[in-house]
Amino acid sequence: MMVKPEELNPGASPHAAFGARLRSSREARGWTQEDLSARMGISSGHISGVETTRKVPSLHFAKAADTAFGVTGAEATFERQWHETQHGSLLEETQGHLDRETSSVLHMPTKYHQLQAGAVSQAASVDMINEARKGTP
Repeated sequence: MMVKPEELNPGASPHAAFGARLRSSREARGWTQEDLSARMGISSGHISGVETTRKVPSLHFAKAADTAFGVTGAEATFERQWHETQHGSLLEETQGHLDRETSSVLHMPTKYHQLQAGAVSQAASVDMINEARKGTP
């Protein structure tokens, strides 16, 4: 019995793009996951996991795919895509951190300028600073 392959969305993430490329390369050669497994020396279950993003490919996996597909030394290798995937994941993680950091400190300069402009009492200034540190506007 043939199992219907899971739909892939290569635009969902760098890992999804890697998995979709792996599957399309395999299917273009008429290979099953078992065929690719034998060529890569990696289990067919792991190949399935990478194709569907349930598993993250390793550098070893990417190099084995290059060898299996005969693209070692070419410009568009799985190893190169793996490195780009790692870089892309790092950028996504960093952007998320920056977004959280920015939202937590952006109101501080505003509060500082309010203190300068308002010439409020020292006690009111301390209260305003403490509220700003808590993250309340």
